[in-house]
Amino acid sequence: MVYARNIRTANVASITIILEGTQLIDVTMRKHVLTLLEHLEVWQALWDIHFAKLQPSPEDEFVFQNDVCFPKEAVETIYRYFEKNQK
Repeated sequence: MVYARNIRTANVASITIILEGTQLIDVTMRKHVLTLLEHLEVWQALWDIHFAKLQPSPEDEFVFQNDVCFPKEAVETIYRYFEKNQK
């Protein structure tokens, strides 16, 4: 459960950073960033639903099904973009 809570905290921070910096996102990256954002928001909503339903304790395993798979290709494209354009 602790690990799942840490992932949720990181995902919430990522959502905030993306939403606050939307106007700074290069046009060529928007599709990839929005794909990542969709995944993060769906995952967060599912996390909240399952957490409320299961009420897990800190030592419990906390796993749930998610039909919106992690957008590995989009994230790799974003990483490559930032590596190439790092200043």
